[in-house]
Amino acid sequence: MRALRSPLYIENDVLVFSVHANVHIETRDRMRLGRLIRYCARPAVATERLSELPDGRLLYRLKRPWRDGTSAVIFERQDFMAKLAVLVPAPRAHLTRYHEYSAPRRRGDR
Repeated sequence: MRALRSPLYIENDVLVFSVHANVHIETRDRMRLGRLIRYCARPAVATERLSELPDGRLLYRLKRPWRDGTSAVIFERQDFMAKLAVLVPAPRAHLTRYHEYSAPRRRGDR
């Protein structure tokens, strides 16, 4: 088993910053660092694909059509807000869930 490393460590005499999912970026790699920051800062919804209909409902155009040909979804304002609220994690909740063999209380450990 590999020992856990801190987010900032030295690998092959190079200072490296590591993030979740085994992604690491060398200190001087500004292009990849910029790409990671843009990825982390992106909104939950692509606002350029969201528009308001004349009746007050919201139209969200999909990036790619679904298999059935649907290319946009229409929401009531309150329904859209409810869908967004689900994306917000609960306070003090762990964002990483472990299942099966990685779980802290798997069957063989009881």
